[in-house]
Amino acid sequence: MISYFAPPYNIPSAVRIGKFAKYLPQHNWQPFILTVKGLPYYQTDPQQFKGLNYHNFFKTRSFDPLHFLNFFQDQRVKKFHRSNEGFANKIKAWFPIDEKIGWMPFCYQTGKKILKTQAIDAIFCTSGGIHSHVITSYLLAKKYHKPLILDIRDLWADHPFLTFTKINLLMNEYWEKKIFKFARKIIVVTPGQKKFLSEKYKFLQNKIELITNGFDPEDTRPETKKNYDRKELIFTFAGSFYKNLSPQILLKTLEKNIDYPLKLRFIGNFRNHFWKLIKAFPEQKNVQIEVISRQTKNSLHHYLQESDILLIFLPIGKKYDGILTTKLFDYLPYYKPLLAFCSLNSDLATFIKKGKLGFVASDKQQSNQILHQIIKMHRLGKLSKWYHNEEFISQFTRQKASEKLAAMLEKNI
Repeated sequence: MISYFAPPYNIPSAVRIGKFAKYLPQHNWQPFILTVKGLPYYQTDPQQFKGLNYHNFFKTRSFDPLHFLNFFQDQRVKKFHRSNEGFANKIKAWFPIDEKIGWMPFCYQTGKKILKTQAIDAIFCTSGGIHSHVITSYLLAKKYHKPLILDIRDLWADHPFLTFTKINLLMNEYWEKKIFKFARKIIVVTPGQKKFLSEKYKFLQNKIELITNGFDPEDTRPETKKNYDRKELIFTFAGSFYKNLSPQILLKTLEKNIDYPLKLRFIGNFRNHFWKLIKAFPEQKNVQIEVISRQTKNSLHHYLQESDILLIFLPIGKKYDGILTTKLFDYLPYYKPLLAFCSLNSDLATFIKKGKLGFVASDKQQSNQILHQIIKMHRLGKLSKWYHNEEFISQFTRQKASEKLAAMLEKNI
């Protein structure tokens, strides 16, 4: 299993590969993880990966910009790295394929050693926004005649949040088509991605499979006693904002005087654009904004359990409609109503409606109507009695996702 990010880092790509690695042995598959060592600025969360066998991890060096930041310990450098997303994206555009291309030689050499010394039956590569190691996976699979299973968490050459130079786009399009043709199976995480790629490449129609993200019930500690007597209404968002992903519609809705006590809570490490929105928000008697730094899974439990509404934000636009954020699945086991800001035609909106999971708004007018509906329900004590479709939610565990992957591997070796 080849992934740039891996446990114990607490980011979605590392969690996905870690949960697969944790549960695949229950289906007679033993994973070996090939990844990068010593990544700066990423919070680790070993507790989230209890039961994972780290003896089969192979961690290599990499020549890429993220690793060079290891040489800088100054807090100003760290702050600059976190805050200047535009500058970081310009640096990425200088590199062919992507800025992690410097991992390729290390990944390839260590991959060869693993394939020579271990009885490997298949190569699984997961990617999202970083794709140079997919080329490495292809080269290894071709050299050693192994089936290649690709896990595409985000679209490759059509990634909605990446900006390519003309040369980069040509290179990524070339490798995408070449490797997709070679791969035994392509896994995507949303129905929209499956539809888009099946239409782009007709040869994928029998190759492409859907395995969404999910949640691990072992990571969640439900409260035995819930307190709904609190008058304050708490909205919580846990995650990241980047590029044109922001809470702007909700903040604009709340600029008018609200006659009900609200707390708007943001949990994560946020960039300059977010802080500008917060500073520009007018002071309100009944609206309190609380910003909390990124939390481990264990420490996040309390905040999510205490909340009345859990927030999700996506940019509005067709190219974002095929995104199901990982936090959607992180929220599911808490059985709290969701409030999503996204296109009404998006996979996210469809998922929420199908599971009767909460509310969807695509503009300020809809946001205002839903906000007043939520306040009314909370005032009448109905919000705490929100219907939970447990049968729907139970489909999306990490265990079931791993079971699907194991079945796919069995059919394709």
